[in-house]
Amino acid sequence: MTRSLIVGCTMLTAAASLSAQQAGAPAAAAPKPSSPPAVSLASQAEQRVQVGNFEVFLQGALAGAVDRFGQWVQLQAAPSIIRVGAPRSIVQGFPTPEGLTFTVQQGQVIGQEIVRLTLSQQPQARASAASATVSAQGGIVTADPMTNPSAASGEPQPPAGPPLEGCARPNGVINGDQKLNECIEEGLINAMLDNSYMLPLKAGEWLTVVDVPVQAAFGDSSRKLILSIKAEDLKALHDQKISRDEAKARIVEKRF
Repeated sequence: MTRSLIVGCTMLTAAASLSAQQAGAPAAAAPKPSSPPAVSLASQAEQRVQVGNFEVFLQGALAGAVDRFGQWVQLQAAPSIIRVGAPRSIVQGFPTPEGLTFTVQQGQVIGQEIVRLTLSQQPQARASAASATVSAQGGIVTADPMTNPSAASGEPQPPAGPPLEGCARPNGVINGDQKLNECIEEGLINAMLDNSYMLPLKAGEWLTVVDVPVQAAFGDSSRKLILSIKAEDLKALHDQKISRDEAKARIVEKRF
């Protein structure tokens, strides 16, 4: 037998053996679809907790805003008889392609009717405070400015209690609806600057808070207030690389 014939027979035998092995081998199992990693589910759960905590801070900011508004009302109108209450607020946070957005929806201020009535009579109330007269023989005597200087000046005096803070301090605003909006905006901005450290924001993302009044308490309906700030600016504030005033100046404010 020649060498070529031997080589040919050997190759045929090897090919036949390989074919037999392939015919008897089971088919390879298809790869199973991979399930989401557990760390991703845990991260989503943590994000929901963080968002929920910030919702609570925003609700507290609204309640504090109404408290300061109530202090302003007492100062402007009826010092001891008017009490306002915080309305029930609904706050919802959710992720967006731009970052995290929170919608804030508050109802009417409790006691708003008497507040509106009293504020409408504010000029008369101030006139009465300015006069501060008492009856005496021979006519009307103005109260002694040495013992009651506020009566002589006619300026409203703050109610007894802790010092007035923020929007509660007089600043020339005498419209109730305008003052309430000022207090709410102040409260939401403070919450964004002070409590956003807990939020899982990444570089390039935004924190946005949208205030949606259900109905203006003391006048025409207000437009939605939209407050936005970059995650980088918040991080710089929390790392003490910029001041609070600088961070506040970087908040983008819109009304729609």
